[in-house]
Amino acid sequence: MCAKKPLAYLISAGAFVLGCAIAALIHNSGDCIAKPIVAPAINWANAFDAETLNQFAEKFIYIYRTNMVVLLLILYAGFFSAGALSCLILLWNGLLAAGVFARCYSMMAWHDLVHYFALHGVLELSVFICAGAVSLGGVRFFSHLLKNEIRTDLIPRFSVFAGLGLLLAVAACIEAFLLVNC
Repeated sequence: MCAKKPLAYLISAGAFVLGCAIAALIHNSGDCIAKPIVAPAINWANAFDAETLNQFAEKFIYIYRTNMVVLLLILYAGFFSAGALSCLILLWNGLLAAGVFARCYSMMAWHDLVHYFALHGVLELSVFICAGAVSLGGVRFFSHLLKNEIRTDLIPRFSVFAGLGLLLAVAACIEAFLLVNC
């Protein structure tokens, strides 16, 4: 069951963008003077040795576990709060993402920063916005519940969670690989 209403996606994305905008307004622009430090290139020579693979596994597990907790909260806790919790979590993630982006912008050239974040961030953000849109179905669920109609078909299915979880696994692999090998 995916959200079929474009408004649900706009609300989810809007919450994230609002968080980014608030963080941009709060952040001290004097800290954001871009310094031309080039991000290190991928070290392919040591990319597959035992120590690097161990570091990759540790980072992957940490990133994936954290992202799955956020996905669970957005999808199910957000659903049972009629989307309110989902919007708050996406707003908070927007605040954090913009803050990290602004802090890193002061240390890296902008094209290196976009290159690093675009590889995994677009996939992660798409998953969270999709989960937020699905969780906004809680509004319909509770409106039917008030009319004494129980519609269990509106509750997000496990297959939605599993599919979004697989996409987060891909994003976590990319992020862990970049963290270990750059």
